[in-house]
Amino acid sequence: MKSETILRSLIGCQLLLLVAISLAGPVEPTYESELGLLDALSLIYILIYFVSLFLVYKYSAAGRTLFFALFILGIPLTLALPQYSVPVSNSYELLIWLDGVLDGVILAMMYLTDLKYRFEENTQSTVA
Repeated sequence: MKSETILRSLIGCQLLLLVAISLAGPVEPTYESELGLLDALSLIYILIYFVSLFLVYKYSAAGRTLFFALFILGIPLTLALPQYSVPVSNSYELLIWLDGVLDGVILAMMYLTDLKYRFEENTQSTVA
């Protein structure tokens, strides 16, 4: 029961952290360019990420798999994004780092603690 509360608290912290990252992010000067492919992929990624957090909050096995897949897909997507043209602050870099730490803790809790049985239990009840 305690690990369930911790996981749900971590998901709430993750949501607050994503809001803080969006507020602390560097503001790029606009050159009236259209959205590119990477911009569209990033937007889709963020939307699916919120859905995966909701599903993990509900202990859905599909949410756990989706969260893991987005974690893996986020690495090349992040590396493919261009560098910022304005300097980023240390607080922004710290928030990005904390985001990765929270992702890792959530993954560890889902796969390495007793919560893995809770996700498997929800899979069994939806199939039957």
